[in-house]
Formats: sequence, structure tokens, C-alpha cells
Amino acid sequence: MGGCFLFFTSCLEDREFKPVPFQAGTNSILRAGILKINEVQPDFNADSGDYSDWVELYNNSDSALILEPNRFWMTDNKDNKFSFTSVRSYSIPARGFLTVYFNSLGLDTSSKNIISNTGNLSKNGEFVGFYFLASNGDTITVDSLSFPASPAQSKSYARVPDGGFTFKWVEKITRNRSNNINLAGSGLVEPFFGILKINEIAPNETLDWVELASTLPDTFTMKSGRWFFTDDLAAKTKDTLKVNFIVAQESYNVVECISTSSGSTSTQLRTKLGLSSTNGEAFGIYYLNDSNELITIAEQAFPAGIESGKSYGRQPNLTGPFVSNITPSKGQANP
Repeated sequence: MGGCFLFFTSCLEDREFKPVPFQAGTNSILRAGILKINEVQPDFNADSGDYSDWVELYNNSDSALILEPNRFWMTDNKDNKFSFTSVRSYSIPARGFLTVYFNSLGLDTSSKNIISNTGNLSKNGEFVGFYFLASNGDTITVDSLSFPASPAQSKSYARVPDGGFTFKWVEKITRNRSNNINLAGSGLVEPFFGILKINEIAPNETLDWVELASTLPDTFTMKSGRWFFTDDLAAKTKDTLKVNFIVAQESYNVVECISTSSGSTSTQLRTKLGLSSTNGEAFGIYYLNDSNELITIAEQAFPAGIESGKSYGRQPNLTGPFVSNITPSKGQANP
């Protein structure tokens, strides 16, 4: 029991503390569910590149989060919520990650900043909790977890998918990265945010289209009646998928957008929506889960003025920001 933690805003190799000023459009008010304990490695293995035990936090929202100094606390003792805090501020991108390192040395090798000099997580299983101190003095439990004994140093205890309800010991440790790669071969239980990414939009063609990219290393099925498309984010269920559509692993799939469309087929996604290049608008994809909750899979606005014969796409492919009037690469990686 008892542990010291170090916060890093980037991959382990950087090992840097970086104060982050408050940013407009971000969220600094935490509540249960907005930030989740996403992965735990309580039995660190130096051979895998770790140097201490760690807990990965996942921003389960579409807005960046600012963790303000002396307002967020983490502990491995459920009887002492206020074990450790930080005097620094940290930013977590929307749907991004932040790792908390538990280190008995209590020393960050770049800043030489001593946080504490006690404790690591227990490989035999224990409790970890994350708390927020509200401005009115209330203590809010943001997330907590009691994890079991570690079966091996080569495994971590992770939510699959990211931010989901199910934890399991996984072979592919993904500190500061998505856990979703561990879905491969397991069969997809429920679609989740980001399972498909909007990668490219062409709103000024005879047949407008939106390209969807699946980065999963596994095939899954978009089930009829459960998936929806829209060109109006205030009306998320404008058009319903009426056939099952199989999405191949690590594939690009094009949604043809035309108001006179007869709808999708088993080999071609189509939606009865036309895209506006004159005014610009947005495109969204949603999934209705077994609890009758509408899950946002992907949303992307695009500006007016996309030229005919050009598209609005991510550069670099899959990961970068959207750029206007690029050379179209329909159904394949963006240039």
C-alpha cells in the first residue's frame, strides 16, 4: 500500500514535467466517468521499457481536460483519498491518455523533482482511486478500481475497448495508446467511439462521398437498424443503415451521399443525404447499443468552398488535421 506518483504528458522516453496553462474551450471540472482508469501495470518489467508501475488515465470526452494543480488526487489506499496530488497542471487531449507513474524513488530523471519517496503498486492486487476536489470543497470520485493479482509481468489490466466496462489482462500493453488493438480475434461486442474514423470528405462531386477508415486488426459487421448517418449533428438519426455491412480489418470504406439513393447494399455504403459544398456542414455516424443509447462513432464538420475535383482530408493520413482542397484518394490512404 502507499505509492508515489509521477505525471508525464508524453511517452515514457520523454520523462518531462510540462506546466500547461488553461486553454479556452477545455474542461477543468471533473465528474464521474469523464476521466477513467483505463489500464494498470502493477508489476513493471524493465525489459519492456517501463521503469516503474503505472496507471493510465483516459479522457472519455470530446473536449480536452485540464487537471488543475492541487485539485486532483490519486491513491492506492481507499481509506486515504488524499494520498498524493501534484502542484503542476496537466492537459489530456479529447479521447487521449495520461500516465501516472508509481515510483518508490519519487524522482523524475529530467526535472529532479521529488514528489514522494514511498511505495509502488502491489503485483498481488490492490485498489487505486482518482479524485477531484470541487471548488465548494466536495470530494468527487472520478474513478476507482480494485485490480486482481498480476498473472505475469508481460501483461497489463486494461479496459477493452478504451473507456468500456470490461477489464481483462491483456498481452499487448498499450501505455499512452489505445487498448482497442486487444479486440483482435475476440469478436466485437459493442462498437465504440473511433472504431471508424472519418478520413476524407468530397462534398462537391456529382456523387458526394465520405471515406471511413477502420484501423481495427479485425473484421466487424455494421448491423442493419443499429447504425445511423446524418448531415445535421442536431438530428443524429436522419438515415438508417438497412442492410448488414461487413467492414474488413484495417480498411477504407466509402459512403456515397446522394438524396436520391436507394440506400446501402451489402457491398456499398450509401446514405440518402446530399452534402453542401456551398455552405459547408457536418457528417456524423452513430450506433444504437443494446441499452438503447446512441453512441457517437465519428463526427466531422467541413467548411464551405471545397472545389470540385478536390476533397477535405486528414494529412497525414488517419492521424493529422483536416486540410481543404487536397487531391482525392477515394478508398485509400490520403497522400
